[in-house]
Amino acid sequence: MGMKPGGPGLFFLSDQLASPPRLGYQVHLLELIRSIGPLVPTSGFCWMASSPPPPAGLVPLDRTAAPRGMLARKWYYVTRAFKHIDREATPGSVVWVRSYSTALLALPGLRWRRRAGLRSVYDASSFVRLEVPDAPNRFAAFLRSVVAERLWPHFDLVRTLNDPMRDYLINRGVPPERILVIPVGAEPQAERWRLRGTPRRLLYVGSVMGWQGLPTLIEAMRILERRAPEIQLSLVGPTVAELEGVALPANVRALGRVPHEAINRTYLEHDLCLLPRPRTPLTEAVTPMKLLEAMALGMPILATDLAAVRWVTGLDGAFLNREGGPEALAAAIEAVLADPGAMVATGARALERSARFSWDEIARAIVRELFA
Repeated sequence: MGMKPGGPGLFFLSDQLASPPRLGYQVHLLELIRSIGPLVPTSGFCWMASSPPPPAGLVPLDRTAAPRGMLARKWYYVTRAFKHIDREATPGSVVWVRSYSTALLALPGLRWRRRAGLRSVYDASSFVRLEVPDAPNRFAAFLRSVVAERLWPHFDLVRTLNDPMRDYLINRGVPPERILVIPVGAEPQAERWRLRGTPRRLLYVGSVMGWQGLPTLIEAMRILERRAPEIQLSLVGPTVAELEGVALPANVRALGRVPHEAINRTYLEHDLCLLPRPRTPLTEAVTPMKLLEAMALGMPILATDLAAVRWVTGLDGAFLNREGGPEALAAAIEAVLADPGAMVATGARALERSARFSWDEIARAIVRELFA
C-alpha cells in the first residue's frame, strides 16, 4: 500500500452501520463522524437506504449489490472500505473498527497496511463476555467473546467508554497506555426540560432485555398502580411484538420505537427519566447513551447506583437508587416525585455536567489523542 502525501484521516468500519440510524450505536458512530469531520478528514462506510442522500462523511455502500450470506456480505463491506482507504489514506491515518466480526476480516489488511503508516483502533464499547448470561445462546456468545478479546492485542489502541471499562480491559491484559477512554455523548440542546405541573409522568427508554431492568420497573408500576395511580409510565423502545405476553398495568403505555430525531420531544414531555438497570458486571461497566441525552436537556434522572452511571453523573447529577427490587424502586420513584425542587436542581446539575460530554468536545479529545 503506497499512501499519498497530505494530512491523515480517520476511517470508521462497522458492518452494521446504517443511515438513517436505527440503533443507539449507529447514532453514536454517525455523531462521531459528523463531529470529527470538521477537524480531520473523516469517512464512515455505511449501508444506505435509498433516501435521504448520505450526509457528509459517509461513503454509501449498496446492500443490494452485496452477495448473499452474512459472511460474504461482511467481506464485501470490508473489501469495498479498503479500496476507498487505499485511495484516500495518508501516513498517520487511523482505521477505527467496531464489532469483532468486522475486525476479524479487516485484520489481515490492517497488518500489512501498518507498514505504510496506517494505525488502527478497536472499538470495545461493549464486552461480549459480560453479555453471555443474557444471551439466547450462551455458548455462541462465549465464543464471540473469546474471538473479540484475542483481537485486542493486534490493534494499536483499544477504545472504551469510561474508567470502569478501562479497568476491565486492564484486568484482561490490555496495557493501560494502549487504552483510549472516549465516552458516548449527546448534542447540546437549545430547548430545556422544565417541570410542568405536578410531576407524575415517567419515561423509560431501552429494550426488553433483562439487564435493562424493564421487568423490575413493570413490577414497580404494579405497586404504584395501587398506591399512586396518578403516576404514569411511558415505554420507548419495546415494540408490541416484543411485549407480547407481558401484561402491562393500566399506568403503563408502550410508545414503541421513536425515531432518534424525535426522541428529545419525548423526553421533554415527561417529568422523570428512569434507568432501572440491575446491578451486574455488565451494567456496572456500560454507560447508556440515553443517560447523556436526558442530561443534555437538563432532565432529572432516577438511576440504579452503578459505577458506569456515577462516572457520568457524579454523585449529584442524578438520583441514585442503591436498593434493588420493585418495592425499593417504587419507593424511590415516589420520593423523587414528592420533591419537585430537588428534581429541578438535580436536572440543572446534570445539564451543567453534560457539557463535557458534548459530541464536539469528544471529537476534540479524539483528535488530540490520535493526531497530536
